[in-house]
Amino acid sequence: MAQPDTTQRRTQVEGSLLVVEDDPELRQMIDWSLQAEGWDVSVASDGREALDAAIRRRPALVVLDIHLPVFDGRGFARALYLAYGGSVPVIMITADPQGPEIARRYGFVGYLLKPFEMADLIKMIRRSLELA
Repeated sequence: MAQPDTTQRRTQVEGSLLVVEDDPELRQMIDWSLQAEGWDVSVASDGREALDAAIRRRPALVVLDIHLPVFDGRGFARALYLAYGGSVPVIMITADPQGPEIARRYGFVGYLLKPFEMADLIKMIRRSLELA
């Protein structure tokens, strides 16, 4: 019996991955890396832009920098929870040493401290989408 094509499975995720990062170079690097894995990716540079994108189209998963301009990641996470009731997994990326505590408090599926390896983010996303 043939094994299912995992590339096909990954691209069939309902909704796009939403990357919310205010650093343009990091945002672009994450965007390109995730697209190279076959995922549909939307990006936002602040919490307000991210919330608008998430309301327009429910993301399958959010990669979220917690410290953002305009509307921070905590505010975005609360609004996302109100909109979708916790059904959208969130992976937090941050340089904040309080990252583990913040991730736990907000119920995020995972976190990575900056700087991080892109391969670690990709593994975490795959694992989170399989559990969702």
